[in-house]
Amino acid sequence: LKQKKEGNPRIQNEYKRAVRDEGNVIAQEAMEQVFRVTSKEWRGFPEIPNSVYDLKKEFDDHNARKLYDMDLPDSENVPKGCICGPILRGMARPEDCGLFRGECNPLHPIGACMVSKEGTCNIAYRYSKMDD
Repeated sequence: LKQKKEGNPRIQNEYKRAVRDEGNVIAQEAMEQVFRVTSKEWRGFPEIPNSVYDLKKEFDDHNARKLYDMDLPDSENVPKGCICGPILRGMARPEDCGLFRGECNPLHPIGACMVSKEGTCNIAYRYSKMDD
């Protein structure tokens, strides 16, 4: 509140006794040794550069995808008619989706936005008023 009143919002460390400005250097070094930063397509979003930690090749013997021959798709298959992507990006509202409140509902979720109680469409379904 003080920052808002001053008109000077900023990131501020309130735990200086436990958290140093440089962070946990040992943990950062361990992360750097084991992981490489890469890009990925996220649900409803295009590829986001440098948004994923992926195990380095020398740690393949710890990689569950390789150990158990898991062939997982890189991005989710979006069901026909589902507009979760634009909804998650703020380009559309749940009410803009032709599946919303009909075929797609909390008891029969079609897209990711309806699956969990925290999903945008699930929240809109439960708390927004239906047009008469």
